[in-house]
Amino acid sequence: MSILVNSLLTIAGLYMVSSLIGKMLKSHLDKHYPSADRELEAALAEGIQLALAKDAA
Repeated sequence: MSILVNSLLTIAGLYMVSSLIGKMLKSHLDKHYPSADRELEAALAEGIQLALAKDAA
């Protein structure tokens, strides 16, 4: 029984640590490379506008 509890606690701990690392990495990348998100959003918006214009024509 204690092996099962230890395994579950280990898995939960690893999940929390990996989640924290992911959040820290995303924060770091957002701080140092903010233009990538803006460029992606602009390209997506342009693509949507072109698709809407094509549908309207």
